[in-house]
Amino acid sequence: MRKLPLFLFLLFAIISFSYEVVYYKARLFGADVIAGAFYRTIEKPVRLPELENVKRVVEEIETPPSTLMIVKDGKGDPIILVHGLDIYETQKESRYKKIFIDTVLTAMKNLDLVNPVYMYNYPSTFESMWISGRRLATFTKELEIKNAIIIAHSKGGLVTRAALFFGDFKKRVKKIYFLGTPHLGSIYADAFLINPDDFEHYFKVDEREAELLKRTLVLSYTAGFINSPGSKELAWMNPLLPPFVNYPDVQFVFIAGMIENMSVKDIEQYISVNIKEPILALPGFGLFYLGLISSLITNSKPFIAAVDGLVPVKSALALGKLDGKKYLLAGYNHAGLFSNVKLMEDILKGKY
Repeated sequence: MRKLPLFLFLLFAIISFSYEVVYYKARLFGADVIAGAFYRTIEKPVRLPELENVKRVVEEIETPPSTLMIVKDGKGDPIILVHGLDIYETQKESRYKKIFIDTVLTAMKNLDLVNPVYMYNYPSTFESMWISGRRLATFTKELEIKNAIIIAHSKGGLVTRAALFFGDFKKRVKKIYFLGTPHLGSIYADAFLINPDDFEHYFKVDEREAELLKRTLVLSYTAGFINSPGSKELAWMNPLLPPFVNYPDVQFVFIAGMIENMSVKDIEQYISVNIKEPILALPGFGLFYLGLISSLITNSKPFIAAVDGLVPVKSALALGKLDGKKYLLAGYNHAGLFSNVKLMEDILKGKY
């Protein structure tokens, strides 16, 4: 009887870590666009919106390892950076992590801070936040880290929250900054999880807007994490998100950004003017295009109209039963929350 649970666990592990990425090359607005979609090898691949002259190439990719990497030695309370969903993680260098690290180091240099800095790397698109959180807790114990100040961006905040459930992690952390963390999930993740043919009904938009949403979706994250555990856990009001629990010895700070939505006309004009390059979007093109589809989604979901381009304010500032401070920063998009040196200086100075 004991062999059955072990067999089921091994089967689950094989399924969870068996992925392929499908790269599509297509004509869009007169330019060649490359998009990629992760999916489990045993599942049916995601069908991207119909585009002209689509060519499909399949490649196998490896799950990146988890590490608590030392970025800079120093003295004082250690600073741990926890990144969010990183669609560059299968590449040799992640622009996302590099910008995150460079922003923190520049801010520290400007403030003459000498704290040690770590970056927690984990397979954000492939792995459940619970597994990643447990590993973060294990690494901090192995390195005997104490009084840690954690700066967690986006999904990284959920991973950090999950870590609080394991071992003595909660005793090793002094303060946690949640930057644009989707504590209630994000309606934008839903756009990657449902069939594009259902956009018109799901988002309550007309046929023209639904088609524009499909095409903008390809440009935004280039479908870089469709059907992966990382995106499924970010779905709006996902019941599997770690519950809010109060920890008296840990300080919590919630920071949300908010940008103004763009109209459908603005979206069409921006795309027509800026899409000129022959190869527009390698997997992981960037966050900005998600801001372009804000109006299409928030018009149909008015209760989440305030948004940073990816995470609704309602979600980023959802404290639940958690005691903490919350701040809303107008003019900051989702990427700006980890890449703005002035904001990072204010965080490190303890302004928030």
